Amino acid sequence: MYYIVGFKFSDKIGKELSKKKKEELEKSVIEPLLPITEKEKKRWNYVSLTAGITEEVIYRGFALFAFAYLFPNLSIWAIILFSSLIFGLAHTYQGFVKGFIRTTILAIIFCINFIGMDSIIPLIVLHFLVDYIAKLGD
Repeated sequence: MYYIVGFKFSDKIGKELSKKKKEELEKSVIEPLLPITEKEKKRWNYVSLTAGITEEVIYRGFALFAFAYLFPNLSIWAIILFSSLIFGLAHTYQGFVKGFIRTTILAIIFCINFIGMDSIIPLIVLHFLVDYIAKLGD
């Protein structure tokens, strides 16, 4: 939230975020996937929202329960790790470190929060914000 508000209302934060984003994109394999035109940027909001909803429902809402049902002898930590690794694999198009490792770690954190909060709604919002922030530096 800090970056969203800062980007919109602070020139200093906006410039720093844009500079960092540009440096990161130069090394990134996902640059071609990010929005460029104003029309694409508007559509990115919907992509961010639908990704937040569908991925959370699939990987947290469904996968955790499905794996627990299919493998009742596994500990919850093994189920969390298995679900998170699959989530990370789905993001390997972003590269190994950023795509697989980062999203696997984020998925573990999201799984723990899902189990602790017993609600998927905050995770959908957080996932949307992560995806939405990806376009701020453009």
